[in-house]
Amino acid sequence: MAVALLAIALLAYKKHRLRRLFPLSIAFGLFVLKVGLLHLDSLYPMLQSELEVSSVAAEFGMLAMIFFAFIRK
Repeated sequence: MAVALLAIALLAYKKHRLRRLFPLSIAFGLFVLKVGLLHLDSLYPMLQSELEVSSVAAEFGMLAMIFFAFIRK
């Protein structure tokens, strides 16, 4: 689902060139990355702490990109 939202946001950015859509596209991409990291956690349990830190960093990046999308004119 997140990959579909990423594709739609990228297509909308490419078509309309609205600068507000670019951070939103990055946020969807970071969400896809976060989900991937959570799946890697089940495959490699010995990397749990590193993957958890990466997941939190991706979540912070998502929130920051959504914030930037809202404040941009």
